[in-house]
Amino acid sequence: WKAPVKTCSAYTGNGLKEIWKTILEYRRESENNGFWYKNRQKQRVQWFQELIKLKLEEIFHQHPQIKKELPEFETKIQNNEILVDEAVNQLFELFHHKN
Repeated sequence: WKAPVKTCSAYTGNGLKEIWKTILEYRRESENNGFWYKNRQKQRVQWFQELIKLKLEEIFHQHPQIKKELPEFETKIQNNEILVDEAVNQLFELFHHKN
């Protein structure tokens, strides 16, 4: 698929029908060659993985010990009192042993 260059105006409505026609042509062609469905499958897996990451991050940040310690680690990092990877490792140790 080679996307054509077209113009339109939401203000005047000029070219909107042509743009919509192009969108429908793309959809039809991408469904016919299988790209549409393969892309959707890939997107669903990416969404699944992203939701896992978000949930893990939420669980981590809601942990009482992490909530308590996180601001102190942030201050230590800002003041160059601890390396970032060392702080992360220590927080995960707290999370892991208290969970």
